[in-house]
Parts: sequence; structure tokens; C-alpha cells
Amino acid sequence: MTDLELEKLKDKLAAHHARERAALEKKQSAEREALEILGPTLFDALNSPPTPNNNGMQRRKFSKIITELIPELKEPIDINSVIGELKTRYQMTDINPTSISGVLRKLAESDGPLEVLEEGSGRRATTYKRRVKENASLELAS
Repeated sequence: MTDLELEKLKDKLAAHHARERAALEKKQSAEREALEILGPTLFDALNSPPTPNNNGMQRRKFSKIITELIPELKEPIDINSVIGELKTRYQMTDINPTSISGVLRKLAESDGPLEVLEEGSGRRATTYKRRVKENASLELAS
């Protein structure tokens, strides 16, 4: 390879690097503008990196949000309906389905607001329904 060819290759690489950098800066600028329009939102809180001294912080945030969503979701409730609602309501795009699944499982434990309607298998998601409070049914009977 001659010196001239080497210089051309370096120029091409530098130009490519400059284009990639400009595209990245443009994307970051658009994201910043969108966040400025929205102001401080739940989106910011959920997408902020967890600090070392608050393990489980992200899961607690998802748990709180999902608990608030449960009364508004149509039954049967599954991971896809929760993710769809999070994307629609909070404009969240980077959602880890495993995190949502874990929160739903926790909420379906003995005294949680959900109960398992049908256990999932393979690619089929577990479906849930809202737990009927026993006190509510006793009050209706009297």
C-alpha cells in the first residue's frame, strides 16, 4: 500500500468517524429536547442508573408503577399488556421484560393485588387477574 493510498484510507476513516459522531450528537440532542419538553417525569426516574447503595431501586419503582396501573388494565393481565401500557402512558422504550415479569410474580404472591389465572409456558406469558378481597365479599354478603 502506498503512502497516497494510506492517506486516502485515513481520510475516509476520519470522514466516517465524523459522520457517526454527528449522527450520535443529533440523536442525543433530540432526546435532550424531548426531555426538556416533558420536564422531570417518571421516564427520567425509571431510566436513571441505580446508585450502588440502593439495590432493588428500579424494581421498587416498577412495582409501584405497575401496582398503580393494575386497576386500569383489562383482564386478563399479562406482561405484554403491562409493557404496552408503560410504553403508551410513560413513553418508555427500553423496558426489560424480565423485570416486569419479576414484578408481576411478586405482586401475585399470597397477599398481593394479583393472582395467577394461567401459568405461562415457553413463549406463552403467564396471565393474571386482580385478586378479589375477601373482606369485600363478606361485606356484600351482610
